[in-house]
Amino acid sequence: MAATCSSLRRPYPFALGWNDDTHNLVGLESQLLPGYPATPEGQRAYLAMLRGRLAAVPGGLGHALLGWEPAWIAAPGQGSAVENLAWFDFGGDALPVLSLPAQLDPGVPRLEVRPLGSARVRLDWEPVPGVDHFLVETAPVPQGPWSPADSLGCCGWESAPLEGQGFLRLRSLAPQP
Repeated sequence: MAATCSSLRRPYPFALGWNDDTHNLVGLESQLLPGYPATPEGQRAYLAMLRGRLAAVPGGLGHALLGWEPAWIAAPGQGSAVENLAWFDFGGDALPVLSLPAQLDPGVPRLEVRPLGSARVRLDWEPVPGVDHFLVETAPVPQGPWSPADSLGCCGWESAPLEGQGFLRLRSLAPQP
């Protein structure tokens, strides 16, 4: 059975279960694609297959893959209907899907996110032409509120423990005059 376009537009689960009181959007065997079980390895294999299909788009037009909210796991008082679609397990540990290269297009600056343990993370990124300043922000939930964590030049940052601030974003700022 061939995968349909609509079945390739959604994230893929690492499990069918849940870790909160919120119903998951994908939680039935019938929602899975043949050959891709709801396991950490199945999730990685699905994303690798999808990346392969994007890379094969003629004219180099399939150069981007967006993982929308890949860290949306449940937290106390904050359920998640997509926690089993995240790229982190129910305990917040990175899943094998994160071992895939971060981008398809080598012309896009690379960003690596590495968990360090004890609720810490390291960000490493390539220089961005014309940008000499970056802002790291944290938030307790993806919608914010976002708070500045650090203001820095290029091209790496290690966090302090991020308890209660489970979401990070890195923003490039216009060159300073």
